[in-house]
Amino acid sequence: ACRTAGFGYTFTNEKLRDWVGNRNPPISPARPEFWNQPLVNQPGAKFEYGINLDWAGFLVERVTGTKLDEYMQRYIFEPLGIKDMSFFPDDDMKSRILAMEQRLPDGRLKARDHAWKYPLNVRDHNKPETVRSGGAGLFGSPREYSKILAMLLNNGVSTTTGKRLLSPETVDEMFRNQFPDNPNFARQYLPSAEPELVYPSDGYYGLAPPQMPQGWGLSFMISPSVTGRSDSTAHWSGMSNMFWWCDREKGVAGIVASQVLPFADPGVGKLWAKVEAAFYEKT
Repeated sequence: ACRTAGFGYTFTNEKLRDWVGNRNPPISPARPEFWNQPLVNQPGAKFEYGINLDWAGFLVERVTGTKLDEYMQRYIFEPLGIKDMSFFPDDDMKSRILAMEQRLPDGRLKARDHAWKYPLNVRDHNKPETVRSGGAGLFGSPREYSKILAMLLNNGVSTTTGKRLLSPETVDEMFRNQFPDNPNFARQYLPSAEPELVYPSDGYYGLAPPQMPQGWGLSFMISPSVTGRSDSTAHWSGMSNMFWWCDREKGVAGIVASQVLPFADPGVGKLWAKVEAAFYEKT
């Protein structure tokens, strides 16, 4: 969860991209062997975004003897009243998935194939051996995802069902800075190894001023922002320019979701800033 295990992603690490790309024959991410990738750093040596949570998902499956979707349905989705989230969308969900678009160099948007399409095409008889990606595999609506954020604001209790998912102590630990001695851990150049998926950037920092210290909780960034959020606010994002934040101190959380690639799209980033600032203007 701290992104220091030594894993990387092919779209931000050129060496890993080349290693995966040179495998013959190519292996689909639907197959478990796709995730048998070499480390790109010594464990504990460096913060780097990677397939950490996918391996955490594999571990959950091994320990419990349960597929990750079944485990999450029983222990997360049902207690939170989430009904519109799945690793394998049904026909109704598929009919409501927003089309994915690619930002062209001239700024226009063009329709493109979905970047994570294998779960959309898998047949029922192939599901048992198909990977449930713990780091990137869920399909769901922003409204349903907001139920997770509301639970965190409510110290681990669902605001929909009233059921407790996490203890207050666990939520506190999730929001505790895991890197207190390294306030600049993510101020590193973020290359684009796959330009159609990710823009290069100066680091993982979101909307915070550059002089502000960075923090990292259990799977998300912790930092303030010019929008008005508190210093202890958690926030993170998804590849198709989806951004969420959760400010326990001020009782505010939200999500801005798009289906636009590459990641770090300036237009969606500006929208996120406007939406977040509007929340704080009302509180």
